[in-house]
Amino acid sequence: MWDVHVRVLKPGRTATVWRQDTGAPLVQAFADQSSRVDVSLVLRSNELAGSLLMGLDDKPFLPAGHLRRLSITSAPEAPVAAVEVAMRQTMLTEIDHLEFDDPIEALHLADALVVRTVHGRQFARSIPSPYSAGLATPTFAYGVAMAEDDATRRGLVAWRGTHRQFTLLSRRSGQTDVIADYSARSSYDLAMGRDDLFAQVSSDGRRVTLFQKGLPLQFGTHDWEDAPDYGDFQRKGRAQP
Repeated sequence: MWDVHVRVLKPGRTATVWRQDTGAPLVQAFADQSSRVDVSLVLRSNELAGSLLMGLDDKPFLPAGHLRRLSITSAPEAPVAAVEVAMRQTMLTEIDHLEFDDPIEALHLADALVVRTVHGRQFARSIPSPYSAGLATPTFAYGVAMAEDDATRRGLVAWRGTHRQFTLLSRRSGQTDVIADYSARSSYDLAMGRDDLFAQVSSDGRRVTLFQKGLPLQFGTHDWEDAPDYGDFQRKGRAQP
């Protein structure tokens, strides 16, 4: 799971994230009125990327070899913009999955996993800590405020295609703005987490997969070299599920 945060961008500027090995776009996000971009990706199985590439504005995807040549030939006096990039990578290890007959429209994860289906039925499973496969048992959950999908809490969602692709929108003062356009699963999308576990609903809505969360890898904060010729790129190491 990747969390990418870009700060001090002029509202409306674009940040695009690709898989570095294939050039497949993962998300295109837009700076909001607070001058920030927040991206969260959950890359699993055949979606894994060896590394990520991020570019600002309308910069095209560049293969790794081209980027290496640019870094060698770039002028040392290139100006450094005030833009800051912070990244965090968290390893997710699948440890269990829970099946449901009806598609799930919302979930909550604390001491118990509580799900609500599209037909209004609510189910709860106890999720002790530490957790191992098979420990989830039916229980009662009273007084749980079932929030909508986390993406919905962050903004309006317009779904595209059949693979949980979505456009995240923000509506304020009568104006609707695009926050991000996701082509990959996000932790904003039918998912919840706690300190030790992360839970996400499958694309068909009938399975909740439980993941053990590893220790996050902090990549810190980096100034972005805002140079003219393809300078607006940032690449970060190995991607994990």
